[in-house]
Amino acid sequence: MTEREQGKGPKLANWLLSRFVKDGLHEEFLGDLQEIYQDRMATKGKANARFMYWIDAIHLLVGFTSFKRFKNQHSIMFRHNILLSWRLLIKQKSYSLINIFGLSLSLTMAMFVLLWIQDEKSYDQFHQNIDRTYRVLRHFSFGEEITTGVSISHPVSVALREDYPEIEKLALTSHGQTLVFQREEVLAKENGLFAGPEFFEIFSWNLTSGIPSEVLREPSTVVLSTSLAEKYFGPDYSAKEVIGQTIQIGEQDLYRITGIFTDVPPNSTLQFDFVLSIDNYLQHRNITHWDNSNLQLYVLLQDQVNAAALSAAIKDLQNEHIEGFTSDLFLHPYQDMHLRSSFENGLPTLGRIEYYIRVFSMVIFLVVVISAINFTNLAIARSMQRAKEIGIRKVVGARRDVLAAQFLWESILLVLLSFVLASVLLITLLPVFNLLVEKQISLSDLPGKTWWAFAGIGVGTALLAGAYPALYLSSIKILPGLKAFFRIDRRTVFLRKGLVAFQFIISGFLIIGSITVYRQLKFIQNKNLGLEREQVVYFPLEGELSGNYEAFKSELLRHPGISGVTSSSQNPLAISNSTHTFSWPGIERRPDDHLHIMTVNYDFLDVMGIELHSGRDFEKDRGRDTVNYLINERLLEFAGFADPIGQEITIWGDVVGEVVGVVKDFHMSDFYSDIKPIIIRLRPQQTRWLFLRTENKALEGALTHIAATYREFNPNYPFEHHFLDERFEDTYRSEQVVGRLALCFTIFALTISCLGLLGLVILAGEQKLKEVSVRKILGASTAGIMVLLSKDLLKMVLISLAVAIPISFLLMQEWLNHFAFHVQMGLAVFALAGGLLLALTLLSISWYTFRVATSNPVRSLRSE
Repeated sequence: MTEREQGKGPKLANWLLSRFVKDGLHEEFLGDLQEIYQDRMATKGKANARFMYWIDAIHLLVGFTSFKRFKNQHSIMFRHNILLSWRLLIKQKSYSLINIFGLSLSLTMAMFVLLWIQDEKSYDQFHQNIDRTYRVLRHFSFGEEITTGVSISHPVSVALREDYPEIEKLALTSHGQTLVFQREEVLAKENGLFAGPEFFEIFSWNLTSGIPSEVLREPSTVVLSTSLAEKYFGPDYSAKEVIGQTIQIGEQDLYRITGIFTDVPPNSTLQFDFVLSIDNYLQHRNITHWDNSNLQLYVLLQDQVNAAALSAAIKDLQNEHIEGFTSDLFLHPYQDMHLRSSFENGLPTLGRIEYYIRVFSMVIFLVVVISAINFTNLAIARSMQRAKEIGIRKVVGARRDVLAAQFLWESILLVLLSFVLASVLLITLLPVFNLLVEKQISLSDLPGKTWWAFAGIGVGTALLAGAYPALYLSSIKILPGLKAFFRIDRRTVFLRKGLVAFQFIISGFLIIGSITVYRQLKFIQNKNLGLEREQVVYFPLEGELSGNYEAFKSELLRHPGISGVTSSSQNPLAISNSTHTFSWPGIERRPDDHLHIMTVNYDFLDVMGIELHSGRDFEKDRGRDTVNYLINERLLEFAGFADPIGQEITIWGDVVGEVVGVVKDFHMSDFYSDIKPIIIRLRPQQTRWLFLRTENKALEGALTHIAATYREFNPNYPFEHHFLDERFEDTYRSEQVVGRLALCFTIFALTISCLGLLGLVILAGEQKLKEVSVRKILGASTAGIMVLLSKDLLKMVLISLAVAIPISFLLMQEWLNHFAFHVQMGLAVFALAGGLLLALTLLSISWYTFRVATSNPVRSLRSE
């Protein structure tokens, strides 16, 4: 493009202006625009100049556009259309309020869902090198089953650093750690991790003090968040020389502070308050074995590196050094860690959050469609009242395009008012929404594209809602309109009924979906887990407690509100330890079979409320029980033991024990997973968590006694406890949010649908007022007239239910199949949904139909 052409502005804008500006005015308007464009390009840059050129061109187009024949009258017509639209809205208050309120509700919902989706998709996007950052994962298999793991062995990181120059930086990290921090009088447990020296170079954590490449270079160094710095050094920590000071972490270890970082934002997948040098983590562990995987590994690739090719190149890196199973390494984009990190049998699957994003995107689109359907239906129903107006306007020369523009402006004005009201509702209800979805979304933090998305929703709704009514109303013929015998044609009637039916199909689906989600959540909360999770308090068995377990237990049991104390290696509702190395006489097993293992102390079954199926529990007067086992019913079924008591089982190749009892199955994981075979072994010295059963009426006093006893026996550790049932319910936090959102969507959608029905009934009542009056004079009953006004709509609701039920069954059954344990989609659900929808329909229209049915017939017959 030549320099001269560059100074003429965007070609498309010039072409549009040339179509609407008279030839004689080209030089006057285009010349001035192009001079201004050149000045802006010289002072403010090309991008700003092009943008402002388009703004000026649009202003001119608004003034000139009247499809050439009415250019000079366009601005007058524009003001006239707006004024007329406003007067019509004021005149038809019921119609306007129904449309504005319905549209504003749907737009508010759309905005809130967009905020939620935007927040979920924003996870980890603040990292500058996110497109080059990957996490090293592995698919490992025993036989045919493929499992995807996040843990990597240390030798893998060494080999990647030495042999693959495509990797620019690399950082090992531990899994999340909870450690005790102490400085002067402040003693607390904090959450963080160990990480390699390049951790702060790969990721864009905001260091306020310290150099990213140096803060973790040496052992026994720590980087604190601003919250921890303030907590341990006071609110004026920034004025003190915190860097270089030491802080005690653990029982005796002193770490030197080398940096401070801004608190990790909520939309980060990795959450931590401190980072320790990985050297201190590695020196206490056996890290030389290729199959000892207990670390996580993040890499930053060089520019222009083909990640897929590198992922294929490192696939067999670990397999060359291990036997007995395969472990295929691969690179997984870090930016997919939050939404797309689920795998099934070695293949990526739709993650729970991404699945709900898709579901809610579809739902909110359907809710906006419901509002648009309301608008279209009301406009079609109102056409009989406006037929004479349209006929007169056509007689005096109004063309169809001008009429269509008028009706479209009415739609735009309605949507504009609805958008303003929706924005007010968005700002007002945002704190409530944050509580609902358990987030901290702020409108001030939203990127510009989100506001453009809001505007796009408004424009899209205006076009979706207003296009057909504008075309339909402007097509009304002159004579039928003037002679008042205009009738809606069959195709339009069919379309209107179809829109009503579609609207209630959506509403029916939302009701059934909301009921199903609610029933599943209640099922999870109330299902017998095979153990009693209520009133169980637990906390780590750490510090001095391990060596004084019996004395600590005896002191705790002195309180009448504590009925039992035991300990375990894991939370019984989240058992993760397993082994593929096991055997017994006559075993027939597949290579991918595995058993879960749990280590417990005496009284574990009693405290947890786990029942025996056969045999006995571990007993203190039987010393040999420390090499014996309990098994669950699932293992009994899996092994096929005719008589399990006394049966020998070998685990890990050389640990042999006898089965002394069989416990009834209990849920050892979330409801997404089936109950697995499990071995319970007695090893008191290897347990890490203390569990206490408390009495409901004495809970507060029991907790006070527990805290006081804990401080007496373990003064160097802060007391922090958890409730077993609360931790269990935390597993389904995303489902609880989904349930609350689904309920809100359903209520809003039903409100919008009922408003639309009310509007249709009002218009139908006005159109049939004379017919109703004649029928009343001839003796028709009030009930009969109410049936006359509402029967067509009730038929549409019944038809909609007939369509919505099978669709809802298929979609909700697919959602339920994500759970290994779930409710059944019975007839009661559909009956309840159908009854609720019919009841709401009758409730929304009965008031007005009764009002019409009981009105004075003389008044309507006397009026024209």
